[in-house]
Amino acid sequence: MAFQNLSEHVQGNHFLRPGEIEAAMRAAGFAPKTWLFGDGTEAVIVGRRP
Repeated sequence: MAFQNLSEHVQGNHFLRPGEIEAAMRAAGFAPKTWLFGDGTEAVIVGRRP
């Protein structure tokens, strides 16, 4: 499972932050790994089943 995420607010919408995605992946039984880029404003989070 993988997501690309922008951590910003657009028209009042909230995109999930990397920590929120990681927590959801852990709760679902995945082991997340996060790579930040774009000066920390973008992330790729990959979750693998252990």
